[in-house]
Amino acid sequence: PYIDRVWSNDGPNMCPGILDSTAHDILGEKYIRILPQFSVVGMIFNDPQTPFTIVKSSETGMMAHDGISWQVERDHFITCSDFTPECKKVNEAFSSWYTDLPLEKREAMTNELFDALEAGGAVYFNEITASGSSLRAVLAALMNTDRRTWSVFADLFGALVSASASTIREQMNPRQLFSPTIDTYKGGPSQ
Repeated sequence: PYIDRVWSNDGPNMCPGILDSTAHDILGEKYIRILPQFSVVGMIFNDPQTPFTIVKSSETGMMAHDGISWQVERDHFITCSDFTPECKKVNEAFSSWYTDLPLEKREAMTNELFDALEAGGAVYFNEITASGSSLRAVLAALMNTDRRTWSVFADLFGALVSASASTIREQMNPRQLFSPTIDTYKGGPSQ
């Protein structure tokens, strides 16, 4: 069978403890990896030797994972040179636990995290904060997990909240909100 291209759209890499070779090692230039400005999933087990393209997204935070939000101009993605600072914070918090843990512990923690999300009826991370009852159910389930799982979740949640706050601050430029318009100085309508 002939393979022309393999696209990884914000997909994770394989754990080096499970698979010795990366997709890029096997497929070379046929393997095309695309990541949004805010990528958490796609940075799991990141291999610095695997090239990737960063694309702009109309969404912020975890919602940038949705490929529909990736910006396109004519026949190509609109790219950017780096991940957002918020993304880097979240990835630092996330990678701090999964790279140091043995495979069995990593599997147990992943199962505990997803079980807790399921307890709150959350399928996606952003659904955790969608309602107070969902958040309470997730937090209650996490209270019954391993202390390390709770710590990882708290770090991730804190990093995501921090990332969201930074994004909101950037979007709400106080000078624009409180500066008078040119029409006000000309005696025009200011309402």
